[in-house]
Amino acid sequence: MNKRTLHRLLEVRSASVDEAKLALAEALAAELSTTASSVEIDAAIQSEFAKAAADSADDTLIDALANWLPHARARQAEARDRARVAESATARARAALAAALAAKHLVDGIVQEQAFHEQEVIEREILKTLAESVQNSHFMDR
Repeated sequence: MNKRTLHRLLEVRSASVDEAKLALAEALAAELSTTASSVEIDAAIQSEFAKAAADSADDTLIDALANWLPHARARQAEARDRARVAESATARARAALAAALAAKHLVDGIVQEQAFHEQEVIEREILKTLAESVQNSHFMDR
């Protein structure tokens, strides 16, 4: 592969890594948000149970809890489902970032290897030129 093509490929791979990092950040933010919603609903349910369990709770409060609880449990289940979906999206985003990093690393290695070989060729040419120069100077001395 020529140098220009490799450097273009490296740019594409670097852009892929940047996109994957952004996608992971967005997935983490969504996961945090859905987890916070789930925790908030859990806390509300606990709070309402605590109020209903208090010695000062009357039948009206207990009836209100009994009416509210099925709706709260449904919201809780939905929030937990959204949190699981967000966790899965985060896992996929992590995997995509790992794949993008691996691909970039591979291209980095190819670029470095090519640069190393180019340097070897230059050094061989220099040594060859020096050897010819020394040989010519010995020939001229005779």
